[in-house]
Amino acid sequence: MTAKEVGSRYGIPSLSQKQFRATVRLPFASTISGLGLSSITEDELKRSYLEIYQRRMHDVALFPDVKAALRKLRNNGLRTGVVTDTPRFLILKFLDDLHLGGYFDVIVCGDDTKKPKPSPLPILFAARKLGRLEPREMMYVGDMAEDVVAARSAGIISCAIYRRGLNFHSLARLRDSGPELIVTSLKELTQKILS
Repeated sequence: MTAKEVGSRYGIPSLSQKQFRATVRLPFASTISGLGLSSITEDELKRSYLEIYQRRMHDVALFPDVKAALRKLRNNGLRTGVVTDTPRFLILKFLDDLHLGGYFDVIVCGDDTKKPKPSPLPILFAARKLGRLEPREMMYVGDMAEDVVAARSAGIISCAIYRRGLNFHSLARLRDSGPELIVTSLKELTQKILS
């Protein structure tokens, strides 16, 4: 979802990508409030997001370090998972299209729990599915402040990944959310985990 798409759909033609990224928050009700869109509901914004997401899924490309990092982690006996607010039918198609389905031991989607991130419930649900792990034996990596808040609330190690200019949230906003670790690539993260 881009600023141009949101701006044209909801009558905010001057909305810049920088303003949009600074305003996006989960749950979507916070984004609605931040954009001053009192005339739409959270469900309407979610539907718009999902419609645009489905239309643009084929435009998404993996960062070059993703598969190598996942392979290296798994080859070293670490289990991996996905926790997303995206509905299961979309995320499974997305992972299949990118040939990533076999890399994850658990996939928790927006329709698996009643509360989305920043609630810790989706992460705690994934932890239960992974088995007997202590919270400090797990790490959650995300690119939004809500990811960090959810991980911290769940009591697990929180890591923010910041890829300059590609995150919705600025580096300052990610730092303010209080991650225990900030990395700029999955290669860097893998090196830190395995060292």
